[in-house]
Amino acid sequence: MSGDPFRDTIRADLDSLIAGAAPAIGWVRRDTLNTSDNPDASTGYFDLEFPGSSENQDTFGAPGSNEFKEEGQITLRVVAPLSRDRDTAETYASQLRKAYRGRRIAFTQYGPNRFIRINAVGAMGNGHTEGGMWAESIALAYQVFNVG
Repeated sequence: MSGDPFRDTIRADLDSLIAGAAPAIGWVRRDTLNTSDNPDASTGYFDLEFPGSSENQDTFGAPGSNEFKEEGQITLRVVAPLSRDRDTAETYASQLRKAYRGRRIAFTQYGPNRFIRINAVGAMGNGHTEGGMWAESIALAYQVFNVG
């Protein structure tokens, strides 16, 4: 799927973290954002939310080429069947939380040597049920410089 370059980059990065994890992570990312797909509730999965950001002009004097600093949050959700897999979900969440600390994600939309920076990683929190599922969330604070 090709959508917003920022979101596509974050999705692909999570997929690569899952694929390359050691010890191995046995779940996949499912895209539930603005889709009518109902994820398979028989196994756990990961989901991403993009609750918001703010953007401020950072450089001046180069119309069309100025940089705009965007800062916001990405929420990584670890979702598991309510009746089981809670410990597995917490293990995977802890593993991914550690992988995101200080992470630099290549973001080539505006040229080489551009990155999405994960500046802070929140503690796991707010396990709750959704349609018979238990969800744990991890907040990822990010910063990126857009050009335009």
